[in-house]
Parts: sequence; structure tokens; C-alpha cells
Amino acid sequence: MIRRSTWIVLIVFAVMLAAVLYFQKVGLLEPAADSTISPTEAAVFGLDTGNIAQAQIEIPGGDRVVFILDQEGTWSASEPSDFQPDPDTINSALGQISTWTIQTELNIVPPMEAIGLSSPAYVLIIQMDTGQQHTIQVGSLNPAQTGYYLRVDGGSPFLVNRYSVEPVVELLDLLHITPTPPSEILTPDATVTP
Repeated sequence: MIRRSTWIVLIVFAVMLAAVLYFQKVGLLEPAADSTISPTEAAVFGLDTGNIAQAQIEIPGGDRVVFILDQEGTWSASEPSDFQPDPDTINSALGQISTWTIQTELNIVPPMEAIGLSSPAYVLIIQMDTGQQHTIQVGSLNPAQTGYYLRVDGGSPFLVNRYSVEPVVELLDLLHITPTPPSEILTPDATVTP
């Protein structure tokens, strides 16, 4: 025979279960959202690499490389003029841009210094054959080292998968150009004392 206290516990449990199911059905019990990030799979922008006519990659200090697509569809470097990398390497790297998806949107944007966007490690400027231009700032890696913080055309920053961004910024490695980490960049009024 079941004791009276057992029946009371079973009734309380049934009432609580019914209440939870009711509140979930009417939408009053939603999972708590993370206030800083929300995962997403949206495209950074809808680009077809066939529409990119020019790509320029800059790093702090003025070093840059400019790639131009000619009428035959072959990539070459217009700046520096003595640098002619393999066109397939350029096409493969720039082809990554169209596959970039937003890995994480930042609901609460941290200070730009904290994510490397106050002095970006790289600035990528792409010009479309329509004349439209996009400026992409590439900041630092996230703490988990899985993605780069990016900002497109001065918009809100977001996180993009590390392995889709690296082929583009590695084009500078062909020139043996390495960016200065943001913490080591000197402002024009900064002085260095030995």
C-alpha cells in the first residue's frame, strides 16, 4: 500500500509538471539567451568571387599588396609591381571571401581594443566590378583561437571562422610581410627611448 506522504509527493510532482508544460506551451519559459554572443550562420555578404575586380590587403605601417583581375580572368599583383604570385593561389584565397559566414554575432560589443579592431591587424579592401567597395577590418583571434573578429564597412563586429580568413591574410606571407601586433603599434606622437 502506498503511504499518504507518497501520494502527496506524487500529486505535487504532477502539478509542477503540468505547470512547466503549460508555461512552455504559452512561451513563458524560454531558455535564457547569452547576453554577449549568439551563434548564427548568416553570410558576411553575398559575394561571388567572379565579381571581385580588385583586392587590397593593408597592414599597419603602410605595407600593402594590391591584386587586380585582368580581362582574361587572371589575377596579378599591381602593387608591388615586382611581385607576381601564382594566380591560382590568389584565386583560391580570394575565393574564401564568398564563403565567409558569421560564426557569432556580438550582442554586447566589447571595447574595440579588446578585440583588436581599434588598430586592426589587417584591412582588406575589395572592389567589385560594379564599382562597389567593401572595407573589412580584421582584428584579433577570439580567446578560443577559433575565429577572427571582423567588421565590414564600419558596421558591428562579429566572429568569422579562423580557417576561412587565414588564406586571405596569408597572401601577405608571400611578400614576407608580417603585421605589427596592435599592442606594439606606435602612434605618431609616441617616442621610443632606448
